[in-house]
Amino acid sequence: MSLLNERYFVPEFNKIIISYKILDGDQYNQLVRVVKGTEEVRYETKLSNEVPANLPLNTDYYNWGITSFMADSKMLIKDISSKLADSDLYLTFYNKLNTLIEVVLKDSKQIVGKITDKIISEGSNEFIRRVNYKNYYIKNGVVYFIYEQLFAHKYISKLTPSKTKPGQAMTLDIETYQDTNGLMHIYCISFYDGKDIFSFYIADFKHIEDLLNKMFSVIFSPKYRNRIIYIHNSSNFDLIFLLKHISNIGYVGLDSIIKDGKFINLTVTFGKQGQYQIIFRDSMLLLPNSLAKLSEVFCENHFKEIFPYDFVNEQNLNYVGPVPAYKYFDPSKVSPIEYSEYVNKFPNNIWDLKLESIKYCQLDCKSLAEAIDNFGLNIFNSFEVDIDKCPTLPSVAFRIFRTKFLADGVKIPILSDQIYNKISNAYYGGHTNLFIPCNFDGRKLYSYDVNSLYPSQMESQLMPFNIIAYFKGNILNMHEYVDILFFYIN
Repeated sequence: MSLLNERYFVPEFNKIIISYKILDGDQYNQLVRVVKGTEEVRYETKLSNEVPANLPLNTDYYNWGITSFMADSKMLIKDISSKLADSDLYLTFYNKLNTLIEVVLKDSKQIVGKITDKIISEGSNEFIRRVNYKNYYIKNGVVYFIYEQLFAHKYISKLTPSKTKPGQAMTLDIETYQDTNGLMHIYCISFYDGKDIFSFYIADFKHIEDLLNKMFSVIFSPKYRNRIIYIHNSSNFDLIFLLKHISNIGYVGLDSIIKDGKFINLTVTFGKQGQYQIIFRDSMLLLPNSLAKLSEVFCENHFKEIFPYDFVNEQNLNYVGPVPAYKYFDPSKVSPIEYSEYVNKFPNNIWDLKLESIKYCQLDCKSLAEAIDNFGLNIFNSFEVDIDKCPTLPSVAFRIFRTKFLADGVKIPILSDQIYNKISNAYYGGHTNLFIPCNFDGRKLYSYDVNSLYPSQMESQLMPFNIIAYFKGNILNMHEYVDILFFYIN
């Protein structure tokens, strides 16, 4: 309930259950095999279907097709016994060990591929076939491993410091109640543009659609074009709800950035020609803390208040009477003393739900706007970075790095999807094993842990950006291929 009604706090766990089983040696070894995968799956990739460039897996060129010499070092092969029936091969023999193979279309005489064969040693049946940037190690007509060097074509660029401060934040806050069926309903919305504040209460409208249409008529105004509207912790609820209704408005376009199921950025274009735009963002992704904590740290004028979230329901939206009882407040966030102080603010104990909801909602808007404005000003003054260009806190940090700390001449590649997908398959998270040692001979035992191992290595070691490559084959035999990889291929 607290998460649904007061969406600014991360729920706390009050219980952790740990189950365990004592394993003997055989059981543990079996578990390790399950965790790591079978030897075949974990260590070896089957390459039996690999046929690079659709060429025979040998260097017996005279048996590939009909051959004829064009010169001392050049050979033409026609009627190739492979899938290259529409092509001829032109071979250039640099020496006994190195051969260039050019694939030429019969009709157009266009070169569509260049392949090199490098024999490991004269008279051997093992060689390296290079197709583009892939190197195939072939022995006895079988591909044993593939080594591919990948090249990044774009690099992280250094950014120039921003000359302008971030614009004044606009904020929006939504208050909801939960019905008996567990469904959430909006009953109050406030919108703050940095100067004026607007509020919309459900009792003043026939339907929620009327409330939203009125609110959107205020927001989607040319005077707010290119502004950013922040809604705290909105990625999972508020923005999804609003998106449904925004899409039903005429003359609007939607462009969203979504990551891990969360809205990073929602751009709404409006106007009959779509000439205006407004951006919606979740401020929790920029300042990942409760609004109460943010107001304590960043605000001087506006601080979050308490409110009886559990009191509101469909039947009492026009309630005027005594201050709701303490049970309607979240006891984990409101103490009895704070509740008493809250009650004392109302003469004659008269409390108006509509007025207090609007006041509370407006205060949340102003607190959030002040927190974002002060945070943005601090970042600009310290690093000359405009947070308007950064929808999340990691993007702020990255922009600071590119602006202030990326050294001249350092080339950090931007990984393409191809490179990233191949690298991501090469690592996995660690797992922890807990052992109860049996120290029968009384030796002193030591247990070691390392704090901040990853960041320490990142700080002390150069980033490996010169060579990006992957290996495909039986990794257990890598030691046999080291000389081949680093001598014959390079």
